[in-house]
Amino acid sequence: MNREYDESAELTHYVWHNYSQLAEDWERHAMRGFAAREKSIAADEPQRRLLAKWSASDDPRVIAALQLPPAEFRRRTAVRIVEDHPNEAIVNRCPQCDRIVRTPAAQQCFWCGHDWHAVSR
Repeated sequence: MNREYDESAELTHYVWHNYSQLAEDWERHAMRGFAAREKSIAADEPQRRLLAKWSASDDPRVIAALQLPPAEFRRRTAVRIVEDHPNEAIVNRCPQCDRIVRTPAAQQCFWCGHDWHAVSR
């Protein structure tokens, strides 16, 4: 519990961990491109060519996304998912400190330790 709370970072992690299925196809393709770029750093030449082919796209949205830092792309996509899917991508917050908890079903706060299991029974 010594980690600083960063609303934007926590929302991004929460949405990608719990609701990545709501990302659009081109967004998933961009994420594959980021992954291929990361993996190619340590790859030999034949692997680099395969990774480049795997992540290639002529979609202007993917090309533009790959110009962003990966963390910024992930943040923007998480915000879009929450805005575009308010009935599906529900952000679970602690009723005591209002911080984002780990999962949509969580009933205990990692941040303040509040436990609301008994309330739901």
